[in-house]
Amino acid sequence: MSANRYFAEVLESPPVMKLSAPVTVIVAADDPITWAFPGRHRDWEFLAEHVDLHELPDGGHYFVRTRSTQAAEAVLRAAELFVYS
Repeated sequence: MSANRYFAEVLESPPVMKLSAPVTVIVAADDPITWAFPGRHRDWEFLAEHVDLHELPDGGHYFVRTRSTQAAEAVLRAAELFVYS
């Protein structure tokens, strides 16, 4: 809950300096809680200069548990892009 509260506060009062590291938002397409992700993932631009979106085809809200391999692959892919950029 504290992470959600922090992010809500950032949306109201963005920090002066943004993260220089890229942020990759990973969501599952069938997650009913994050259904607005196609546009809402851009909210992370309040915190970071570069934001990407990676969509898993399914896995629900707890995709880290239900699709752990696919989630890990998405994280590793994002890390590789960061290393080679």
